[in-house]
Amino acid sequence: MPKCLEGVRVLELARVHAGPFGGMLMSDLGAEVIKVEGLHGDDTRNINPQINGESVYFTSYNRGKESITLNLRTERGKQLFRELVKKVDVITENYRPGTLAKIGIDYPALRKINPRIIVASLTGYGQDGPYAPRPGFDMVVQAVGGMMDLTGFPGNPPVKVGVAIGDYIGGFYLAVGVLGALRRRDTTGDGEHIDVSLLDGMVSMLEYFVPIYLHTGKVLSHVGNTRVDSVPCDTYKAKDGYVQISGQRGVIFDRFMKAIGHPEVLVDPRFSDRKTRHLHREELDAIINEWVGSRTRAEVVETLSESEVACGPVQNIAEMVEDPQVKHREMFIQVDHSKAGKLWAPGVTLKMERAAKTKPGPPPMLGEHNEKIYGGLLGLSADEIAELKAQKVI
Repeated sequence: MPKCLEGVRVLELARVHAGPFGGMLMSDLGAEVIKVEGLHGDDTRNINPQINGESVYFTSYNRGKESITLNLRTERGKQLFRELVKKVDVITENYRPGTLAKIGIDYPALRKINPRIIVASLTGYGQDGPYAPRPGFDMVVQAVGGMMDLTGFPGNPPVKVGVAIGDYIGGFYLAVGVLGALRRRDTTGDGEHIDVSLLDGMVSMLEYFVPIYLHTGKVLSHVGNTRVDSVPCDTYKAKDGYVQISGQRGVIFDRFMKAIGHPEVLVDPRFSDRKTRHLHREELDAIINEWVGSRTRAEVVETLSESEVACGPVQNIAEMVEDPQVKHREMFIQVDHSKAGKLWAPGVTLKMERAAKTKPGPPPMLGEHNEKIYGGLLGLSADEIAELKAQKVI
């Protein structure tokens, strides 16, 4: 039973977070992903914590890949890269616009070598426009893209999302773009250049906040843990922590009020529909807070889940890792690393019924697959590979 991307070979020039995350998604789907690193390796190899000199952070974006070293500042390094281009389907990169053109390996140049090549370029702001030359990192893009102003509570400073959401969504779009380009190539035989922008990805996630502004002129800001059009939907304090409850829709609201022992709310004109509930949010939340506050998180979740009301505890990282549903879905796995021993790594998010399952391997050590790729794929001899190392080309 084949994997979805079995037979697809990806050359990953992308570094740090967003691009490597997209490459890992393709690896999970069965692609062979060859990570091309400079002689000192990806920057994330140096991030703590480390086990026997190997960064466990690096694992989060690079498990299941192969690693080769290559110095693209040398003519011989560029020659080797062009030879590799003939052997691969996809190249991912996240250099600033124009960088690869300066060294002669941008998409127009690579297309001449391999017309079927798909190049996915991921940058902060895209390949064109007034911001294109600027460096763009996740938190800056969260700020420029409107996300930071929406996050947090009224009266407080802007807050970033807890994780590098801009990098993650950029990696997702990169992988989706490659999948689309591969499908198109199946029918046309032609390659593609994909332009992925972290800012574009961030803006695409702003759901109804943008239409509200464009159609009404109203700017929403610092919306906290609720939703502007949905009441009740918020974080409520239990005896031992917090729970998030979403009980705003139709029959779900009915079940919610009955479950907490307040059926009279259902005939109160202040709470008759979503619009009136929004106007009387504080009164309704007071009823819910009183009920939740007298119970533990587990008691709240058990009662509301039995009534088919969406709710869940606000868990810290330790609680989430030990959560039985997370464990059942195998969202964290152990991989055997030749130097660091057993490492925890993110599990495969995409579960497919008919495609062969991917069993991710460990993250590669720097240059671990030089002999395999340069010798096996390009046919270089052991002496030639040794000479390349001596000349600091690889």
